[in-house]
Amino acid sequence: MRRLAGALIAAALVLPLGGCGGDEPAPAEQANAATEAKIESRRTEIELMVRNGKLPPIARELVGADGSMNLDFIDGPEYANDVVRTGPGGKTGKKLKWDLNQNGRIDRSERTITEQELYAATAG
Repeated sequence: MRRLAGALIAAALVLPLGGCGGDEPAPAEQANAATEAKIESRRTEIELMVRNGKLPPIARELVGADGSMNLDFIDGPEYANDVVRTGPGGKTGKKLKWDLNQNGRIDRSERTITEQELYAATAG
């Protein structure tokens, strides 16, 4: 316990020093900027795949507001195995059919697409 208290005191003394002096951003600011860049990169990558026809527009739902990948955007009983549909938010309408493997046709396995399969297509 004493060691932990000593480490906390040392950290409290060192942290304020990070903001003093030079033009270097604080480590927390650097981490935030890196996270924001990663989020924007992920969104841009999915957007390009949608525009190029590699992914359906509903794939945009995979990126949460905080930039994390949301494998359960439908929020149904099957979690990431919920079937994606063509309506708003992927929750209503006909089952989504899409040529996820980009072989020029919709294969049998692409006639019913789950959230997990849609996610896998963004990574592949």
